[in-house]
Amino acid sequence: MAWTKTKTVIAAGAAVLLVAGTATFILKHVAVRNDIPRASWTDSGHGDPKSALLSFLSAVQQADGEKILASCTPELQQEFQRRFGQQAQAQGVSLGEFLGHDVQPRFRSTTGIRIVAQTSVSPDRVQLRVLALGEGKEHPVVLKKTDDEWKVDQIFR
Repeated sequence: MAWTKTKTVIAAGAAVLLVAGTATFILKHVAVRNDIPRASWTDSGHGDPKSALLSFLSAVQQADGEKILASCTPELQQEFQRRFGQQAQAQGVSLGEFLGHDVQPRFRSTTGIRIVAQTSVSPDRVQLRVLALGEGKEHPVVLKKTDDEWKVDQIFR
């Protein structure tokens, strides 16, 4: 009778280990498929939130401040003007040129991104939880649909 109970415990333990190992394997491979490496950040347009984010990141990678601004909502552009306008003017450059040089180093350690979650806040507003690969930090990014295009509305670094 003791031997029967021991076999049952061993079988149950083996089953738990098998399920846990399989789940870990699946989760790791699913996460890797959702990774977007830095090399694939391209100007993907603004037809959906993911494409808009990739277009923004492509502009950052290219240090193209004008494209960075074009990937943002007017409200975020105004926020950039409020925060960095005087510094850009003091350096004798446009806000776009200033952003191109200022923002790129902040993404230097980021080797890619993983969109961990996407939440619809409203029909024209989406919040993404983005994991910056290489940096290991999650960042919320809010995108807003304006004039049939998705634009970055808030980005936290």
